[in-house]
Amino acid sequence: KVKTQIALAEREALVAALLNDIAEAAATDEALKAWYDEHQVQFRKSEAKFAQIVVDDEEAAKAVVADVAGGADFGALAKERSIDTATGANGGDMGWIDTRQLPPDLATFAAGEPGTLTEPKALPNGAWFVLNLLDKREEVQEFETVKEEIKPKVQQEAVMAFVEEQKASIAGDEGEATIEVPEPGAEG
Repeated sequence: KVKTQIALAEREALVAALLNDIAEAAATDEALKAWYDEHQVQFRKSEAKFAQIVVDDEEAAKAVVADVAGGADFGALAKERSIDTATGANGGDMGWIDTRQLPPDLATFAAGEPGTLTEPKALPNGAWFVLNLLDKREEVQEFETVKEEIKPKVQQEAVMAFVEEQKASIAGDEGEATIEVPEPGAEG
């Protein structure tokens, strides 16, 4: 029984070493760059810069929208009317926000044209807000900055491909292992 366990441990160690060698061999700069190019959408970062005005009720929020439509400066209105002390003092500026972190309706709004306002929206606390899309930007992370993040993905794909190849090489049409035994006297 101990010999069997030792033999199994040796076999597991050999398999682990083989898979590690396959993973390391797969992680060439060329393979990493090819994976990056194929999956570049994962490394695209889209951000929007918003300003907000938070007011006590829907009527006040509608007045903000009407005043801006009439030519009033959003930043000045934020300083004057917003009850949000964190952003009101700086013209409502909320800074840059990753659009992937936004609820779907605001992510759609963030894809619009800078200078547009949301319709007044209620907050859970009963207050209302209006957002102004100030700006938006999109950037793609450079290959060199994500190279180490990509490496384990390329390695995992290579190991999985190797395992699938091995399974396919021993599987018949029904997925069962087949062994061909030559006829006695046949050359092989």
